Amino acid sequence: MLDTQSVTTTLTVQDVDQHDFGKYTCMADNHIGPPDYAELRLIEILPPLTPTKLNCHEHSYPNFGICTIGELKNSPPGKLPSNITFYIVPEDKTNKDNREMGAMNVTFEFDGEHEFKFYHLEPKSRYEVRAQAINEAGVSELSAPDIIETTDPWAPDPPSDIHYDCSRACKMVWNEPNNRGSPIIAYKLILKEIAHTELKQYDADSFELRLGADDLKVDLSFLKPLTTYEVKLIAINAVGNSNAHSIMLNTSEYMEGERRNDDSNWLEILLLIIVLLILLALIIDALCCLKRRRGFLALICSTFFGSDQEEHDSKSKNGLNDKTENNRLLIDERSSPPLTVNYGEKYRNGPHSTPV
Repeated sequence: MLDTQSVTTTLTVQDVDQHDFGKYTCMADNHIGPPDYAELRLIEILPPLTPTKLNCHEHSYPNFGICTIGELKNSPPGKLPSNITFYIVPEDKTNKDNREMGAMNVTFEFDGEHEFKFYHLEPKSRYEVRAQAINEAGVSELSAPDIIETTDPWAPDPPSDIHYDCSRACKMVWNEPNNRGSPIIAYKLILKEIAHTELKQYDADSFELRLGADDLKVDLSFLKPLTTYEVKLIAINAVGNSNAHSIMLNTSEYMEGERRNDDSNWLEILLLIIVLLILLALIIDALCCLKRRRGFLALICSTFFGSDQEEHDSKSKNGLNDKTENNRLLIDERSSPPLTVNYGEKYRNGPHSTPV
């Protein structure tokens, strides 16, 4: 049955018999030029084949495993799987009566690849692995088992998915890498200023930043503007350091300007607050000086003007005392009787001597 719309045509096959499967040819013709042809194949979908040649033991890793399945992509078209599920059971929890019970399972979409990688395994452990193919018609049997044996922890992978933005102040973020069996305890950031990018000539010694395990971003606003830097990011665990993930940063012209503007804005606000507080204190002190003769201004006035007033008062008082004394002497002189001398008595007895 054909259902033709404006731009699509749908072919629906009902009550399918075996002879209905095969190749169909579609033709499009608008009576202008030659018609166009396309082929489609109608396939009977059957349950997929059981995976074979499962190999999970060829390589060993600390906290992940890689398994390969041979010849699965060469299955007949009607028996190709759409998904592959792996059942992973720790060796000490293997249940021979029901191998799926208690298993951790990981499902992958099958796109023709034969290699599959899964994480979150424990270091120094053994796992039994089985695979099962799935499509819309059903599921296959479980494959024969294979063994994954993990190793001791390794140094971590380099940090991954690093993103940075230097349109204004530089900022950098990244995702936590695979720790390879030992938790990440820190990150190390190494920055080097480059004078000539083509020759990679460094202007100065490297500058290092130590970041915590939870720090998955860093603010690099302290970098110089319009400068090229080589940035290396390293993950660290108890085993050692990862390889460095290296990138090149070109800072913008706003790097130091924004920081200076922020500092100057804060300084202006601080100075304004100080000036307002000083003016408020002066107003309050002036009111106290006028009303109660107290305060800092009153103390200054008494210090500078009090000594002159006291000296003037002292001089005025001394002048008044002198004038009063002179007036008293004059009055006494006027009120006392005149002094009389008796010359006859003085020379009556002749000269005389005064005993010595």
